[in-house]
Amino acid sequence: VATTGASTLYYAELKDGGHCTEIATSGVPRGAVCKSAAQMHSEPIELTIPFTDPVTTSSPVTIGGHVNAEGVSSVEIRYGDGSSDPIALGDNGFFIFDVPNQHVAALHNADFSVLGLNEGGEKVAEVAVPAIGVEPEGPIEDPAPITVDTISDASDFTKVLGVRGRVNAEGAVSLEFRYPDGTTITVALTHDGTYSFNIPSERQGDLFAAPGMLIARDADGKEVASVPVAAVAFWRAHQGGSGG
Repeated sequence: VATTGASTLYYAELKDGGHCTEIATSGVPRGAVCKSAAQMHSEPIELTIPFTDPVTTSSPVTIGGHVNAEGVSSVEIRYGDGSSDPIALGDNGFFIFDVPNQHVAALHNADFSVLGLNEGGEKVAEVAVPAIGVEPEGPIEDPAPITVDTISDASDFTKVLGVRGRVNAEGAVSLEFRYPDGTTITVALTHDGTYSFNIPSERQGDLFAAPGMLIARDADGKEVASVPVAAVAFWRAHQGGSGG
């Protein structure tokens, strides 16, 4: 749905009206990120910024995202030093942007923002982003009710080796994972809501044909949040033939 040539943003629609996106830089997939329709409505502009360890002040930065706010006709990035660059919009409000070398240091040293502008150049929406100073440990901070980072082997993207992330949903005290065939396992949550679990070798291909589901529940066992989990190859196969 959007490409710079060196970087590409892929898209797959979810049944509830949400979507999953994945950035590939230099042909290397960087992991799928899924948003429900409700999550999309709460974010005027979605942003995904993949990180590569170690992060230095000269590390390249690629930004992908989607405009959810009404009335936005163009997008730009404003750097902490006061300069800015336009970001070209791809299909259906999606975009991807490779930060020019002369501005990379500014992103690592100062906060910046991505703005959605109307036809008159007036600000409609803005997302503030903290400086990319160091590589975060574990999943990238994300306010979604349940964040998901699938672990795969680059030799076979039909398999998921493990899953990790964080449960941010208010009231959530437990987490379970349901395979496509209905088999359900309990997933341990740490005190800060993070989780991580490995998928047995005999089940690592289960999430290619159909997604599984992570479900967070409150103390009464009531579902408070859920999110689909699938192999990278599943999302690619269900993007409606759109290659980027």
